[in-house]
Amino acid sequence: MTYAESGAAIRDGLTNLLRQQRVQFRLGGSGVPALPVETTDAERRDAGAQIRRFRQTVLTWCHQAAIAGDPEADDPFLDHDRGSRTRRPYDRFRIELRRVISASTSDLPTLEELSTPQDLPLVESWRQVAKGATLGEHDFFAGLESGALSIQQGQTLLKDAAAVVQAVLMLDRRYMSTPGWQHIPSPGRLAWATMATALEASLDPPDYTVDIRGWRPAASLVRGPAKPGLLGVLQAEHNLLVRLKALPSPINLKKVVQSQRLISAALADITPSPALATRWTRRATTHELVFNELRNVAGRVGDGIHAAQEAANIRLRLDALPEYLRSEMPERDSPIWTAFDSRFEKIDARLADIIEAGIADKTLLRRAHVPRLEETSPELVKPVRVRFAPIAGQRGTDLATVVRERLRPAPATPAAPPEAATSRAELFSAITSRAAASAPNSASIR
Repeated sequence: MTYAESGAAIRDGLTNLLRQQRVQFRLGGSGVPALPVETTDAERRDAGAQIRRFRQTVLTWCHQAAIAGDPEADDPFLDHDRGSRTRRPYDRFRIELRRVISASTSDLPTLEELSTPQDLPLVESWRQVAKGATLGEHDFFAGLESGALSIQQGQTLLKDAAAVVQAVLMLDRRYMSTPGWQHIPSPGRLAWATMATALEASLDPPDYTVDIRGWRPAASLVRGPAKPGLLGVLQAEHNLLVRLKALPSPINLKKVVQSQRLISAALADITPSPALATRWTRRATTHELVFNELRNVAGRVGDGIHAAQEAANIRLRLDALPEYLRSEMPERDSPIWTAFDSRFEKIDARLADIIEAGIADKTLLRRAHVPRLEETSPELVKPVRVRFAPIAGQRGTDLATVVRERLRPAPATPAAPPEAATSRAELFSAITSRAAASAPNSASIR
């Protein structure tokens, strides 16, 4: 789940909560004269306590986002505890969130609470928000951590956190009639810090490419019998990508490269897309060049037996393709072609990493002829003596050049998801409409 998914889950849930009126009625209490009361005060008190635990999770996520979005948050050379008159808006926002979280008497929800659907739709909406915040905590250790974001990406994250806090503050006032409800202490201080952060983060245009960052589950093997036709080839190609996590030996590396040459040439002949055909034909040529350069390469480090097995599966399933394609041929816009292209790029990047690392740490050695005869050979004609030496620094080798200039894919330009602005706009609309309907007076800000 990337930040696009976890962030959207938080914002969509809060948007839904902001649009729900008559909170006590939705908790089963009074609110509509014509309808009976369905819950007791004790039950509504328990529901309110559970909502506060879910709210605590959301505020904890906001505090983590405030740290991750500010590049100076973890700078040991900056004094973040300086006087209140000289604090930056981001510092004040982070300090106020920490104060509110520490002052709360509610604990974080248990895993059972987060995973168990609730009977009351209102509480279930809060559970979905807290679930998104809990899953979103993984993102702060997988590409969304402090210092890993650009300035505009960090500002976008801070603005998102400020919008979430604004929504929580509005909901806090709305739930005041809930039995046993505990308000956020000194909400005005947090509100002013939130407003200052939102204004500061809005000075530059947002960078929604932050949504593609975050935690992703590791790719796993597609087990089971071979699927028919192209799906079986794609299955073996995907499994090869997973198996390449382990370092292959030079012999198995050659088998993998050879399988990629064969699959690229075969698919280039049958794909209905001219652009893909051209790209895959060039890829087949590239892997042929890499294979030729690997002919004189050896080494004793690595295994890769499972990757070699998947490479053999690719070759066997390619041989069975012609009979299958006579009866069924995917159309030009079929997602299977995009899936192949995606696997090709990832495998090429992984192979480039393996070869460049082998050259750098001297685990890949190149055969070199020594100008003398191998006198210990039992053969009648004595061969030229052969020695293996590190590839780096040798003359006449183009392996590193081919890998760098042709095998490694060009760095892709990050693009924001097309729906990146939708959930943000909906939450902003819900916040502004409620603020206009019930604007707080000066006495409520304390």
